[in-house]
Formats: sequence, structure tokens, C-alpha cells
Amino acid sequence: MSTPATQNEQLNPIQAFRRTLEGGMRTEIAKQLPKGVDPDRFIRTTITTVQMNPELLNANRNSLFAACMQSAKDGLLPDNREATIQIYNTNLGTRENPNWQQMAQYMPMVRGLIKKMYEAGCTKVDGVAVYEKDEFDYQLGDDPKIEHHPYIGLEEPGPVIAAYAIVKLENGEIKREVMPRRDIEKVREASKSSKGPGWSNWYDQFAIKAVLKRIYKQVPSRHEGFESVAESDNEALGITLDGNYEPDMEESVPQEAVETPQTGTKRLVQSLRGRNKEIPAEPQDDGEEVEAKEAQLLGAQGLSEEEQAQLAADHAKWIEGFDGKEKEGEKK
Repeated sequence: MSTPATQNEQLNPIQAFRRTLEGGMRTEIAKQLPKGVDPDRFIRTTITTVQMNPELLNANRNSLFAACMQSAKDGLLPDNREATIQIYNTNLGTRENPNWQQMAQYMPMVRGLIKKMYEAGCTKVDGVAVYEKDEFDYQLGDDPKIEHHPYIGLEEPGPVIAAYAIVKLENGEIKREVMPRRDIEKVREASKSSKGPGWSNWYDQFAIKAVLKRIYKQVPSRHEGFESVAESDNEALGITLDGNYEPDMEESVPQEAVETPQTGTKRLVQSLRGRNKEIPAEPQDDGEEVEAKEAQLLGAQGLSEEEQAQLAADHAKWIEGFDGKEKEGEKK
């Protein structure tokens, strides 16, 4: 006579993951999601993504939970259209004493950035890559315009030579931004995954994301949703907010055993790289408090699926309160 499963250990990995999201994490996911986003739809999409990519369950489970929570906070579905979750082999130790682990990394996609541009009040958003064989011309000045005739022949169109974005604002004003290849290369070179398969296989998509983030600077009103997604994308690429490269980290490439930097949300991976530092009992400032809490989240070992989910949920609740304190300080 069979008895119903009462422990995650009696479920297969995808069943355990489903129960975790639909159970202990659902409330915290709902809190992270922007208004208007159905938490059940988000959870169903996440489960479907994992079912289609079961290798995600091989990643550090806390990093997978963290990737899901960051995707929820940004209000993007991890459906490989608005956003994606990838696995990176990450050295959490040092070059002398490596400690390789598979980490899940959330990354917004072009569609996700465009979605946030519309939420920012734009009435039309277009981001396009230009190839070598295309007919392309643009001009600035009193009568700015962009003309683009894509190559539609049988041969390959050649490498990407530029990317551009056109945005129409609510008042009817049209903004344009063009990034030539040399500017796109500066973004790639600032990325710690500059030689990774992302830039190699999807150069056009990465170029479009770069020009969308640049044209946002011309949008008159700030939008926290877009800025959060842009920051998440910068973190996934390993670019600091000012575009500078951080030489103290190592390059990250999905599924390849090479020295890596940013894999997983920036703060979370840095916490895992704490090299077994003890969590300070009395943090000296908020920055140390954040690091301590995140080290607690990702440094946990030997926890059950439900215990990991509860720890992730507690962390999300705590970080939400910390973000609130930061905003109160900005208002003052």
C-alpha cells in the first residue's frame, strides 16, 4: 500500500521544485512581483522553463531560487523571451584553491527591456541590428532620420556593424539612438563574459540591448522598472553601473570550466565567494549587513528543499525591508 509523499526527498527533482514554488515561496514571489503580474502565471512559467531545461536543477539550488526571485522582482517571465535563466560553472574559490559550482544566472532579454520601455510611457519602441550587407544611413541635426534596408539575399548578411533604437514618447516626440560597431565593442569589452558564447552566438541581441539601455537616457521621466532590469542585465554581463570593468573578478562562460566572474546575481555570487568568512554578529554598517545576510542565504549547506526555500523567502523579505530603508534615506 502506497502512502502520499510528505517529504521532498520522496519526490523527483521537478516535483520538489514545483512544490517549493507553489508552497513556501509563493507568498514571497507575489510580494516581489509588480502590480498586475499574476504570481500563479509567473510560477507556472518558471516551472515550464525548468521542465524544458531540466539541467537547471543541477545548479546550486539557492542560486536558482535567487534567479527566480530576481526575475519576479523585475516583473519579467523567465520564459526565454522576456528573460532567461542559464547555468554557469563558477569558481567560488581562488585560482590556487578552486571551488567550482554550477550557478543559475537570471538575465533579461531584448523583449524584456522593450516591455519595460513601454511601461515607462513610450508608445513605440524598436531595436534593430544592422548587418554589413544592409543598406543603412542616418543623419543628425535639425532633421534627424534613420534609413535601413535589410539585406534579404540568400547569403549571410555579414557581421553586425551597428544597432539602433527608435522610441516614440507619449507627446509624439521621436527619439533615435545609433551605436556603431566600435561603441558596441566597448560594451562587450567591458563585459566579463566578453569571450563567452553569449556575445559569440547572440551578438545582435546583446547589441540591441546595449542601444536600448543607451536610448533610455533620452526618456524624460525615470522608470524604476526599466532601471532595475537594466541593472540586472549589467550584473549578468558583469558590467558595473558606470560601465567599468571590475578586474578583481574572473570571467564567466556558461557550462565551461574557465575562470569566471559574475554568475548569478552580483551580490549573491560575491557572498558565495566569501571564502568561508564568518557572518559578523554586529555589522558595522548597512553594506556589511547586506553581505552578511546574503552569505547566510547562499552559504547554507545540507539544507532540505523546504529549508532552502524558507531561507530564500526570508532573505527576500529582509532585502525588501533593506531596500525600503535605502529609499527612505534618499527621500531625506
